[in-house]
This record gives sequence, C-alpha cells and structure tokens, in this order.
Amino acid sequence: MSTHIRANTPQEDGWAIPVVIMITAFVTLLSVTGFAMSSQVLRESVVVQDESRAFQAANAGIDAAMARLPGGQTGTYTVGASELGTGTTAVVNVKAVPPCSYRVTSTGYAVRGNQVTNETIQTEFTRFDLYDMNVSAGSSGDMISTGAIKGNSAIYGPYYTGAGIATARFAGGPLFVGGNVTGGSFSGIANAYVGGTGGSSIGATTLSSSVPKLPPLPVIDVAMMQGWQELARAQSIDNKMGDTTSVNTETDNTKTPASYYTVVSGRKSYATMKGWSAATYPYYKYIGPSTGMSALGAGTTHLTITDSTASFGKVTSTGYDDLAWDNATNILYVNGTVFVDGNVSISGATIMYKGNGTIVANGTIHIACTVFGPFSGLSTAYVDGQNWDHQAFPADQVLGFVSPTEIHLTGGNGNSQKARGDDPDIAGAFYCPAQIRFEKNILVAGSVITNTMVGPGNGQNVHLRNSPNLKMVAPQSMPGRNDGLMGYTKWIRK
Repeated sequence: MSTHIRANTPQEDGWAIPVVIMITAFVTLLSVTGFAMSSQVLRESVVVQDESRAFQAANAGIDAAMARLPGGQTGTYTVGASELGTGTTAVVNVKAVPPCSYRVTSTGYAVRGNQVTNETIQTEFTRFDLYDMNVSAGSSGDMISTGAIKGNSAIYGPYYTGAGIATARFAGGPLFVGGNVTGGSFSGIANAYVGGTGGSSIGATTLSSSVPKLPPLPVIDVAMMQGWQELARAQSIDNKMGDTTSVNTETDNTKTPASYYTVVSGRKSYATMKGWSAATYPYYKYIGPSTGMSALGAGTTHLTITDSTASFGKVTSTGYDDLAWDNATNILYVNGTVFVDGNVSISGATIMYKGNGTIVANGTIHIACTVFGPFSGLSTAYVDGQNWDHQAFPADQVLGFVSPTEIHLTGGNGNSQKARGDDPDIAGAFYCPAQIRFEKNILVAGSVITNTMVGPGNGQNVHLRNSPNLKMVAPQSMPGRNDGLMGYTKWIRK
C-alpha cells in the first residue's frame, strides 16, 4: 500500500493568506458596524427617553394650569422639578379667550447633562363657572309650558340655554343660546352666542354664531349620593363645622353621635323630635334609615320644616349646631353637608337661614316661601357698570340644594315685573340635572342649574338673577363648585 500526497498546483499557491485576511476584515467590519449600530440605538433610545420626559412635563404643565385656573391664574409661570420630577420643568402660558375659553401653551424641558430637550403642547378648552350663571342646558325648550322663556320673565346676568328664547327681558349677559331668538328685549348685552337665527336682534357688542359647548352637567348617580351620605355621617360624629372655610361658631365640638340626642335647653335633633332612637339614628346630619340610603330618588324619610315645626338642634347666643331650626325666629341653621333620604319641604311666610351648607335630598325638594334667603340679606355689589342692591351673599350665609329628581321653587302671586335690584323671593344655589320647576311669580337670586326649566304655565313670570360672588362662597358639596365645567376644544402637539 502506498500513500500519495497531492502537491499544490501553481494556481493554488498564495491563496491562504489573502483568504484569512479577507475573513478577518469582514469580521472586523461586522464588529465595527455592530458597535456603531448599538451606539446609534443607544443614542436614539436616550433621545426618545428625553423627548418622552419633556412631553410628560409639558402635559403636567397643562394639568397644573387647569388646577390653578379656578383661582383665576393666567399669564406665564414655571412648574418646577418639585412638581414634575428631577431634571424636568415646564413653562406654561395661560391666556383667557373671552367669554369662557382659555388657551394654554406648555413647553416641557428635560435636562441631561448639557443636553436640553423640549416638547410643546397647546390646548384650548372652555370653562364655565356654574355658580356665576343660570343654566338650562337641555335642547328640548326652556319653560316647557310655553316652549321658551316668554312674557314678562327676565334673566339678569350670564345665562346658558340649549334651546331658544322668546319674548322675555335679558340684561347684562353674556347669553349662550343654542336655538333661535324670536323676540325679547335686551339691554347691556356685551357678548351673545346664538346657534340659531335672530341673534342680531340682541344688539350685542359682540355676536357669534359659534356657541361654546357646555360639557354635560355632572350626573347625580348612586355613588355620588352615597358619598354625600357618608360625608354627612362623618360630619355628625364630631359635631364640628362641615367642609366649609367659614369660622366654626359651635361651642361644643366633642360630641359623639349618640350624645347629640341629649336635650339641650329643651331642644332636640330633628330625628329625636320624630321619635327615632339615638341608638338607631346616631348621625344627626343624616336623616334616613339605619340600613342606609334607599334607591336613587326614592327615599321615604322626609325632612319637613314649616312655620309651626318645633325647634330642634342647639342654638345659643354664641353658636349653633350644623343642623338646627329655631321656631321662635324662623331661622334654619345648616353648615356642611346634610343628607336627607327622602323629600325636603320648606314652607312658610318668611324663613331665613344661617350657615354655609348643602342639603342633599334623595327625593324631591320643594321650597314654598314668600321670602327665603340669608338672614343678613344680600349686600350691594357693583355689577355691569353700576351698584345694585341685594346682590352678594354673606360668605357664612349660603344654602345650596341638590336633588336627583326635581326641585320646586314657589314664590308669591301676581304677574308684576321684578327688577334686577329688587329683594329676591328665594336666594340660594339649586342643582338638579333632571328639572327645576317654578311655581307662581318669583325672583330667584343665585344659580339655578338644570337641564330643563319648567315654568308656571299660568301666565306668571320667572325672574332669575346671578350673584356676583356666589362662585366664591358656594357650599363645597355643590356639584361643579370647585372646578366648574371644563371641556377641551383643541389639542396640538407642536
């Protein structure tokens, strides 16, 4: 057996080294390219991360602007790292766009070493102060019995309706009208927004066919009602002033729920006056069954106050309970939040109130008084270029009413016109998304907030007038009180 070793041919001589060099070069190229690509991906990742941080800072600037807006803060300011996080800031500019819109431009900055990345967002939104106006947001027609605001009825101050207006009187404004203007008399209307026809008859300084959209009124649902119920119970435990900023005028703030029922100077709580036991009903600002709230709008534990209702609650020369009634003076005392799992009825000739609070009813609210308002009356205020009597609420004398079903407001008889400076028949804040009914000739001062207003239907008139300071002193439990209603109209990332 023999072995033969093949010799290289002349063509094969010298190829090994070039091949090795080529392979090495290729591997090196791949390594360099891979490193470059990895570095590029890392740089891009850092850039994307910084852009994201800057964008988040800009968004946070928008949120900060909206949070500060209820205080009326416009102009340019900086939101710092303490609010946004280390290495980020936002410069925010807020500009008012009359009558109720705002344009917010927010530039967020993300800092990494000497590198600064910025992102800019601009948004526009409308904001309505509910308690600076009267609102009938639905489009089915104001004053259902007549199809629109008519006759000698009058609206003084800002008014928003999703429907039309007819032969009533309007003064001050601004007016927001979703439907047609078919008549009426107008004075001192600077701004009017009419979605239908007839807007030119208003004679407004500025007239627009584009009506700023009012966001939906806050819905009163079971969760919201349960929140009010729990708040009323919590405020009953310590017997302190509720959730308002008014000064606590009570002298005894150490009571437990059950001890409240101890008779003080011949006075009892409304619950014990009705014969309910302290063990079963320990929360004096919650009037309802011990088992809790009934079905929405269907409560059966009612609160009724008339001229002849016996006094209840503690009232002294130095203070009073959060919920009390003095029959000798016909004064109702309410502070904080009172929850009634049923109807609320207040009727009489003249009934006045003290305190800053809200009565929430899981049923219908009916106020039928010749006069119902703050004990000290409404003070003179400068409105629409002149001083008017009976305009502003005392900060410690504002009463609000909330119902998921219906509110009835009843004034005096007759068909007389009521002027802007007249003493109102009823004064307060009234919120019911379903409907608010007016019965008899009446002048209401404050705010009426609903989707549907229902008129008397008997030829009598309704007069509504806003209060220039109610948005600042309205009770805390009134829906939309703190932030108003806001809705975005435009959002741009620059």
